[in-house]
Amino acid sequence: MRHLLLLLLASGVLAACDGFGPSDAIKDLADPRTDPALLLDGPWVAVSAVSDGDAFEFTASDFTAGFSDDGYVGGRTSANSYGGDYEAGADGSFAAGDIVTTLVGESARAERLSGVLLREISEATTFEVDGPVLQLRAPNGDGLRFIRAAEE
Repeated sequence: MRHLLLLLLASGVLAACDGFGPSDAIKDLADPRTDPALLLDGPWVAVSAVSDGDAFEFTASDFTAGFSDDGYVGGRTSANSYGGDYEAGADGSFAAGDIVTTLVGESARAERLSGVLLREISEATTFEVDGPVLQLRAPNGDGLRFIRAAEE
């Protein structure tokens, strides 16, 4: 019983140390650039997001985004593909049109992350690129953080 109590206390301390929050998910970039051509340097893999003030980590490379020079954004979630139109300006402005997606069933966690990804792309109004990092942000502070996919 004593060992169980110590184990529970230790796990509580470790859980408290894993405080991944909004400031961890979306960070200020050191040298942000807003050239729309930089969006084409993907594909991009989602690593974190803030949605409705809550922070999310994408722990697998299953959530992606790619941008084309003809104004199309598309990618995949864990089991689905999505796509739609977008516009990006040299001032860092960003706007996505209607995003459509396939509807293959996903686990509850993957479905939640898929919803976050699609919602935050749709609600983003600015973009910034700093080397291998892309961030899309909404006026309320929500947004997505991507890294450039490794070339295979």
